[in-house]
Amino acid sequence: MTQAAGEAQEVRRSFGLRMVVAVLGLVATFGTSVLAVRALDARPAAGFLAVLGALMLGPMVGRLGLGQSAIRAISAAPGPGEVAVQVVAHLRAVALLSLLTAPAVAWLATAVVQDDRGRVVLLVAAMIVLETVRLTVSDVFAALGRIPWSVAATHHSRSIIALVAMGVVVLASGGSTTLLTLLTVYAGTSLALLAVVLSALLVGLPRRARGTGRRWWAPMLAAVAAGAWLFTVELGAFLVGRGDVWLAGWAFGAQDALEYSTASVLAMQVTVLEGLANIAIAPVAARMWAAGEHARVFRLLSASATLSTAVTVLAVALAWLLGPQALALYGDGLGDAAPYLGVLATGGLGMAVCGSCAVLLVVTGNGRAAAGSVTVAMLVAVPAAVLAARLGGPLPLAVASAVATAVLFGSYVVACRRTFGRAPLPTRHLRTSLLVLAGRDAAAPASPETEIVATGGGAA
Repeated sequence: MTQAAGEAQEVRRSFGLRMVVAVLGLVATFGTSVLAVRALDARPAAGFLAVLGALMLGPMVGRLGLGQSAIRAISAAPGPGEVAVQVVAHLRAVALLSLLTAPAVAWLATAVVQDDRGRVVLLVAAMIVLETVRLTVSDVFAALGRIPWSVAATHHSRSIIALVAMGVVVLASGGSTTLLTLLTVYAGTSLALLAVVLSALLVGLPRRARGTGRRWWAPMLAAVAAGAWLFTVELGAFLVGRGDVWLAGWAFGAQDALEYSTASVLAMQVTVLEGLANIAIAPVAARMWAAGEHARVFRLLSASATLSTAVTVLAVALAWLLGPQALALYGDGLGDAAPYLGVLATGGLGMAVCGSCAVLLVVTGNGRAAAGSVTVAMLVAVPAAVLAARLGGPLPLAVASAVATAVLFGSYVVACRRTFGRAPLPTRHLRTSLLVLAGRDAAAPASPETEIVATGGGAA
């Protein structure tokens, strides 16, 4: 098997398995949110949806970009000993950072909660730490090429297990329960899953090389420094993707906050393919770039963007057509949030079209350029969203969030063009893109623009 065929097989295997588990995970996330909304009163239900947002932001803060850094460092490691050094360094770093930052994130995320808030904050902080470490383990498995274990450690797998456990508890309690009970069940499933995947990683981890001359904290600090710029990228994605849920909890009454939060959680699902494709492709793209195969990296990322955009367009259309029916499953009155869902889902197109540009900047070590773009975009988008929420209401906030998503991911296109002279954007050739993703494009000639990049023009 040629190297190109092996890489294509890895992408197909990773993407296929991740897609199956992600679909089940999306159904589970939908079921979990429906279960919580129906089993809790309006304010605790809005609090539960806000906690789901905290389980996205908390790991971003706690990992400080170390997930992507681990993929790059492990993929480029020269031998098993250095692999072990990088794995241990990244896990230590995320554990310490998460312990320090999780309480603050938990406090911010639970602003809408009134009853038992102190215990809820402690429980959410523990959940964030568990989630942070487990997601880093998933990235390590991805870098090592152990795809089934990487998928098992994802939040999609956790969502599937959590839905089953929560369903049992709600049924046993007669259809109603408390926020604290649901969060306890959620935390228990996260802890159990972490124990399983971490054990699998440590058993198969190569022994650390001896005689490196480095203290234990030296590679950890180096990992933190490498990942710091990437944290800004992840933070920006959260702010435009789920930060509006927290803003809604702060700015709106209980019912409006619940309606908006429900629409936002559902709207984020339209971009699931883009996220899965980037996770599957990032380790392969990092190795290709390190090997000097720059033209292939651009073709691969452009093909991924083409497929992701096509699927996202279909998902957005379904959100507009079937939004009221989907939201009605959450309970009476929530169908009124359908316009918010349609607007927020439309904003997700910006993520699908431009998301591969963020991957390119990360795997090529241009995190600083990506961070600069995010910072500029957020200086405009965040104040605009706050003003929209305070002065307008749920619909203006939805419009501001959708525009912010397009502005943020569009800024990655600008950064790529400045750094490389071009950007991996979607094309109209869906069939060709599928062939590229399948590894059957080896004989295809590169475009003149690609050849410039491949020979060093604009290379980082």
